[in-house]
Amino acid sequence: MTRLLLLSLLLLLPTAHAASRAHKNRCSDAVRVVRGGVGFVYEKDPVDPRKVDSAERHIQQMAERYKEAVQQLNSAGQWDPNDPDLAECVSLMKPMRAYILATVEKIKVAKESATKGGPVVETAKNQDVKQAFFVLAAVQVEPAANTFQNLKPAQAKDLVALLAPTAAACQQSIPAAMNAPPSALVRSGTERRIANVVLPGDLDTKADWLCYVASQRDKLALRALGNVRVSAPNYGNTDLAFTEIFAKGAGWSGEASAGLLDIAANEAHFMGQMKQGLQEWYTAFGAPLADQPFPGLQDQILKFRKAVNEAAARNPIQPGPHKFAPMETRAKSYVGKLYPKMVILNTWMDEATYTVRTNALGVPLLRYRSGQIVYRVNNDSFCRQRTFSFSEAHQGGGSYLTGGDPTLPESVRAVKCP
Repeated sequence: MTRLLLLSLLLLLPTAHAASRAHKNRCSDAVRVVRGGVGFVYEKDPVDPRKVDSAERHIQQMAERYKEAVQQLNSAGQWDPNDPDLAECVSLMKPMRAYILATVEKIKVAKESATKGGPVVETAKNQDVKQAFFVLAAVQVEPAANTFQNLKPAQAKDLVALLAPTAAACQQSIPAAMNAPPSALVRSGTERRIANVVLPGDLDTKADWLCYVASQRDKLALRALGNVRVSAPNYGNTDLAFTEIFAKGAGWSGEASAGLLDIAANEAHFMGQMKQGLQEWYTAFGAPLADQPFPGLQDQILKFRKAVNEAAARNPIQPGPHKFAPMETRAKSYVGKLYPKMVILNTWMDEATYTVRTNALGVPLLRYRSGQIVYRVNNDSFCRQRTFSFSEAHQGGGSYLTGGDPTLPESVRAVKCP
């Protein structure tokens, strides 16, 4: 193939002869030849080392078409490539020639990669090694990706360690690829998605990518550590909650989970638990945790605290008219144990009587009542109103089983302190 290419590509040489009518006709024929074949498949993409045979067949066809186009012009005698009358065919043939030469070089690179990269690719046949590779390749492509999601710290550490044999193979075969940034991504027929990063499904067959990711695994793991999302127990998804509350602005009712309002009052416990959760990750990788590992979170908390105080100012306490001392007393006793230091300000019932639930035959199953309790924790700038309810099972004969602790929903409302 190389000899044919060289002979063909050297035929397009400038002369000093003006174009004849025959040349112009042959130019039109050359245009049809050039346009009649396949496109420049490898113009922007490298040649896959696994598909060298296909690339060679492609470039052989291109060379034959190019040679035929040159022969069309030569059949009319000597001609000048710079002749404006031949501009249409020459403008197509010159890029074709450049493409053929460039693709030949890409084929050489692909062959070399296949020879040297084979032992490297063999180390990544195991599914766990593949997973380790794609997890770190994703953070190479998207530095902010949380690619360790759904993993525990020790699992992530063990996964990264699986790439050590691949790095060793690279050191033996193609050490230059260990520090050089890998080639641009080329989309394949399959995809691999890691933390919303879409990668070519065959990326684990690219020796340069395998070598770079494996040799830079510790660096990439630290980058992934910086994107790990941790949560504090009993506080829920604070990122989502803050986003939703901020979006409501002045229309927010002041209702949030008990844990969120605890953060608004004093974030120290929350931040301590968050830091503890992240510390487990950094300890697993033997890396130091930054003094401020959650950039921007403190600003979010300050913004949330302001929103809570503003909502509380819009929510004066409005006690209802219904009272039932036995239930209110039990609610006070239970809620009073939730915080070491708190003051219960008021309680009342939502309705004057019980609501009774019956079966299809009208036989009572249970009855329940709900009420409201207002309290202040420590010296918070806002107070809290929370629903409590009691459910009592029917015992037969019109009697119900009383007693027990109240049920408290997670939602709490920030209200204005008296």
